[in-house]
Amino acid sequence: MPSDPLHRLSSRQRDLLEAWLPGLDVRADLSWGLVATTVLEIRAADGTHGIVKAGGPADHHIAREIRAHLNWLTPWTSAGLAPELLHHDREAKVLVTRYLPGELVQGHPAEQEWETYRQAGRLLATLHGQLAVLDTEFHAQQ
Repeated sequence: MPSDPLHRLSSRQRDLLEAWLPGLDVRADLSWGLVATTVLEIRAADGTHGIVKAGGPADHHIAREIRAHLNWLTPWTSAGLAPELLHHDREAKVLVTRYLPGELVQGHPAEQEWETYRQAGRLLATLHGQLAVLDTEFHAQQ
């Protein structure tokens, strides 16, 4: 990891993180390097253990993720099944969530277990069960 682990963030993103999380210490760079999104595991001076996601200039995903946290994820976050949104700024393309321990299923032995997919199905049913909207324009075009 470079000496400044926040090097890929814009100055605005760094300023926001400094204001939100004084004494921020980057524990790990979890970025995949496939897109211009930086993902960092952090700990703040007050003990907050979180994940920072910061999008690059052309990013369109962070705003959608923020919208999902604000509008849809409460059934999961209230049960400890998704990380809680702590801070966000759509224009700056940055968000901070509380750290939620876990491992990616991809490449893990659990990837081959049926129970993994049953659990995923239950989570999706909870998410999709919140609201149903009939898109009359879409159905009229079919």
